[in-house]
Amino acid sequence: MNSKPKLKFKWDMEYDQWTGKEFLTFKDKDIFSNSILKDHPTLISCEKMESGTRKEFIDEFVEKYYEEHKWKRLGFLKRAKEDWAKIETAFFETTDKLFSRNPKGGYNWPKGNYICYLSIFNCNPRFIKEKEFQAYYKHPLGINFVCIHEMLHFIFYDYLEKNFSKQYKEYDERVIWKLSEVFNDVILRTDEFISLTKQKEPSIYAESREELVKYRKMWGKAKGSTEIFIKNYFSSLKM
Repeated sequence: MNSKPKLKFKWDMEYDQWTGKEFLTFKDKDIFSNSILKDHPTLISCEKMESGTRKEFIDEFVEKYYEEHKWKRLGFLKRAKEDWAKIETAFFETTDKLFSRNPKGGYNWPKGNYICYLSIFNCNPRFIKEKEFQAYYKHPLGINFVCIHEMLHFIFYDYLEKNFSKQYKEYDERVIWKLSEVFNDVILRTDEFISLTKQKEPSIYAESREELVKYRKMWGKAKGSTEIFIKNYFSSLKM
């Protein structure tokens, strides 16, 4: 039987406190830090604080925000669950076609407690092994887009480890990460996924515009085969 995970949605204050402390660096070119300060300018006041005091300030800020926006948060949580439910079946059917060598049989997803944590910060970290990720509750591309993007990562890493174990072990983690992002950048621009995300030109995560063109052509030559695309991608690294 081909199992499909049930994606859960939650808020977690401690997780958000970690995110704030982890990503708020105050570095000029840090997009995550700048995003946090743009949405929550109050946090600018902790820039000059000592490390321990800053952490306490962020913890208290998040706790207060959670309490003051309790009903708003519950509303966003309800909407996220409802929006995902509308596309969940179609998402798994579409994904089966990408990863199963036997499309009629589907694909056995890796086991895990899949959770999307809504977040007050636009950082959206993920943890492959834990099958968990955060999604900014006001994400400009929508919660469903973030969910699809991250769920694709979970199944892609599993597929890669099972079917390309040699390369998975041989290449540096950064190389595997970029491949997963390249794959998403290409796949999320196909008609099947655009119909799910409603986003024709989402952000480019791991490569330049020129590279995007290159790998979309590579996908075209693979004729819809994830296996062939990955083989060609690894071959291109040795050229």
